Amino acid sequence: MKQAQEMQKKLTEAQEKYIGKEFQGISGGGRVSVLIKVIKIGGYKAKKVNIDLELMRNEEKDIVEDLVTAAFNDAVKKAEEDMTNTTSDLAGMMSLPPGFKLPF
Repeated sequence: MKQAQEMQKKLTEAQEKYIGKEFQGISGGGRVSVLIKVIKIGGYKAKKVNIDLELMRNEEKDIVEDLVTAAFNDAVKKAEEDMTNTTSDLAGMMSLPPGFKLPF
């Protein structure tokens, strides 16, 4: 029981550290970037979007929109990978099978 309480404490601490973290996604060879902030487990908020001025002058609107979407998705992927790595470490401490997803 004590081990379960300790693991619950570590999970809670991991969640608290994750919320507020920022991740940057990039697309278009670095010409578009999106900075996101984790606002809750599984919830993200875009903080900043950077678009290279030359891209705005030379590209079509649809292409720029696609690149912004790709950069946002890249940032979310990085955030999710970070949480997966954190929870994998905790799952290993609890002797859970590889790939087992913790409930957050």
